[in-house]
Amino acid sequence: MKLFRTIGPIFALAGAALGQTPPPAPPAPQAAPAAPAPAPAAPALAPAAPAPAPAAAPEPLQPPAPPAPAVAPLPPLPPLPPLPADLDVQLLDLQDRLSDMRLDLNLDTRALSDQIRAEAKQWAADLALDAPRMAIDRIAGSMALAQQSAADAQQRAMEAQQRAQERTQEAIQRAQEKAMTRLSHMGDDSLYNAGQRALDQHRYPEALEDFTQVASRGGSRADGAYYWKAYALIKLGRRDEALAALAELRKAHPQSRWLDDAKALEVEAGKPVSPESESDEELKLIALNGLMQSDPDRALPLLDNLLKGNQPPRIKKRVVYVLAASDSPKAQAMLEQVARGQSNPDVQLAAIQYLGGRRNQPAKMQLLLDVYSNSNDPNIKRAVINSLSSDHTQLLQIARNEKNPELKAYAIRMLSSRNDSGTGDALAGMYADSDKDVKNAILDALSGQRNAHAMIELAKAEKDTQAKQRILERLIGMHSPEVNDYLLEILK
Repeated sequence: MKLFRTIGPIFALAGAALGQTPPPAPPAPQAAPAAPAPAPAAPALAPAAPAPAPAAAPEPLQPPAPPAPAVAPLPPLPPLPPLPADLDVQLLDLQDRLSDMRLDLNLDTRALSDQIRAEAKQWAADLALDAPRMAIDRIAGSMALAQQSAADAQQRAMEAQQRAQERTQEAIQRAQEKAMTRLSHMGDDSLYNAGQRALDQHRYPEALEDFTQVASRGGSRADGAYYWKAYALIKLGRRDEALAALAELRKAHPQSRWLDDAKALEVEAGKPVSPESESDEELKLIALNGLMQSDPDRALPLLDNLLKGNQPPRIKKRVVYVLAASDSPKAQAMLEQVARGQSNPDVQLAAIQYLGGRRNQPAKMQLLLDVYSNSNDPNIKRAVINSLSSDHTQLLQIARNEKNPELKAYAIRMLSSRNDSGTGDALAGMYADSDKDVKNAILDALSGQRNAHAMIELAKAEKDTQAKQRILERLIGMHSPEVNDYLLEILK
């Protein structure tokens, strides 16, 4: 039995290895028949159940369970087969075969491992070859995408730039149209003064537009506009255009009082533009103003040299301001010389303006009247009229004697603030012998005085229907009882 238990597994392993079914295991030895079971004892009576409730009937006793049948005896086991005589030889052969199988298995495993390693190396080699190509493909794809994105962005930028240029061009066109509208509605004097303000604030492009417009009109301020146009062009660094503007000044206005200043400006055009030079000039003027207040005798010769030299008109105008601010008799005498026309028209206009501020000095007013009588420049005459605006007697004299309709009408309009009967009667007395523009100026002045009586008298005497209509249009806005009575008289 011990031997069977030892070699039994060996047979099983050998059979599995050889592909054979092992012989059946010998049956286990049969045990001796068991002695017959004793007869079961009579079952004991079940314990008494608890006493039922009085209402329930007692249950009958159950019969005892029958005894279990006796177990049949097992058949005897067959005898073990005899062991083969060459068992040791078989075992050795089986051991050799198992060694060969193990060797073959190891060889197959090693071959499989070599094949797997070879395939892995080949796959790695293929991958190593494919990786650069894949990377190149990815890089190429990324570059193509980036190039397309850059092209799209460039296209969008070009479209945005185009839209911005169109909007800018539209804005420039609107600004130009607006500027041209503004220029077309402004008179020469207004444009000229606007250009001067632009120069003082270093807004040279705007000043250039204003002076170009005034020069192109060919009016009384055209020669000065040519000069300042050239000055603005020099400040903008456009020297050739500046020289061309000065040449046009000499050609169109050969007798202009600006020619001397134009020669000096041509010299300046050949020099480089230096912002420091303007600062130096301003500092010099400030220093001269301070010296004029503390030591006029030393400052006046310096100021006189500036007035007579080749200084630009804006510097000479500042010199005039320094002279006008001084009470020194010598300074006032120099100011009067400038007012009489010693310098260019712009500097003379500045001197007249400053003299007009001394209305309490009769000698100054008489000087202005002399300047008016001796000048042929309508700009100078208008400046004198402005300076005499508070002296209605002198204005009336100018209005009566002036032959130029524009200057006559200008003087009359300056009298609109004089609300007195004497002035109104004097204006009404000039109405009949005046042209249309002067008549309108007289009506404007009387309307500004709210002199309804004088206007009604003019309306009654007026024979021209359109002229009478102009008088009625002004009378309707007065809303006075006298006007209402006259309107009712017309309706009858």
